[in-house]
Amino acid sequence: MVLHQVDPIPTPDPDDNFTDSIAAATPPETLAADTLTDSETSFSSIPWPGSTFIIRSVSSGRVITLLNGDVELSAPGGRGSIHWACVETNGWLGFQNLASGEFLGTT
Repeated sequence: MVLHQVDPIPTPDPDDNFTDSIAAATPPETLAADTLTDSETSFSSIPWPGSTFIIRSVSSGRVITLLNGDVELSAPGGRGSIHWACVETNGWLGFQNLASGEFLGTT
């Protein structure tokens, strides 16, 4: 799976006493072709709390989609919700669907 960051500017943590600085990371691979639309970014990203992502399978090009309450791999541009917010809780990262508020991996 590859994460496609939709909102490249991380949301600052109000409890963070460090100065604002962002280190760029080099993705582990280069994508030659992409099935995402022009309005969506086409680079890989490291999960960052406060950012929104589209999570895509490298092998199939399909994206993790919430459709009718079920999580599935679907072609981009179809029905369902494909935007996932990266959230941090007690040092753990998770992904929350923006449309439903549901988290990946929970029942």
